Amino acid sequence: MSIPKCNTLVPSGAIPCVRKNSGGKKGVMINHVLNSKEVSCGKKFHQNEYDFYNTVFSLTGQENLIALRKFLPEWYSLVCEYNKEVYFVFENLVKSNKAIIMDLKIGHKTADTGGYFKQMRHYALDTIFSLSNKYGIRLEGANFPIQKFNHGVISLPGKKKYSRYGADPFDIFFSFFQAGNVTRHMIKSLINQLDYLINKALIPNLEILKRVKNSKRVDKFSFGLMGTSLLIIAHDNTIRLKLIDFARSTIVTRANQVNRAYKEMEDFIKTLSSLRSIIVSIF
Repeated sequence: MSIPKCNTLVPSGAIPCVRKNSGGKKGVMINHVLNSKEVSCGKKFHQNEYDFYNTVFSLTGQENLIALRKFLPEWYSLVCEYNKEVYFVFENLVKSNKAIIMDLKIGHKTADTGGYFKQMRHYALDTIFSLSNKYGIRLEGANFPIQKFNHGVISLPGKKKYSRYGADPFDIFFSFFQAGNVTRHMIKSLINQLDYLINKALIPNLEILKRVKNSKRVDKFSFGLMGTSLLIIAHDNTIRLKLIDFARSTIVTRANQVNRAYKEMEDFIKTLSSLRSIIVSIF
């Protein structure tokens, strides 16, 4: 079966998926127009990420996955072709050009696959060029200046993303709240969304992984998260929290995968809990 071509021509006035300072590698994401008005996102096909989305949205009856779907882009189960590359298609989460957005890569370790040089590159990103190893987050993308208090602006839209990697989590959230005119009501909403994600989606997943560790039997869908990003969007007195990037996720299909997934999920939950504490301290 032939794969349809991606329609990358964004109509006048439409909100594009691909924007400056949105994070990610160049060429990984494209605009894909579903109809005359709506621009969705196309992401270069990766089998593991495609399988993650497809499974989470197709399984029924597993309550933690129903909760998890609330924090994922809408999944269209579509693929298209552009410049001889295949892309899968999902919702464009940014609904306005006035939205304030940040992309936080979650985890003290954000990658461990690939050859020797690729692994060394990721090790350097996590331990030398960013604060991932210290706080479990690094700023991948932002469309607002990050203010390092008492020391002026350290990163402006348009500069290389590596200049953002050293941003302290407190500075990141203070700057985001200022740029987005975030009210106390919106911060409370963000805290509530984090609580729901942790308690309804991630901790139940950790409990499934624990049962697999003990029984050595896989009977429910479970996963670990590595290299996944937290996307936070503020606009028009609302704030939304979403998860993106699942290419390095561990989908547990065999009992011998569970230790890795369990370790990843523990770190992910721990990091989100720490971010919650930072937000509460600002609140």
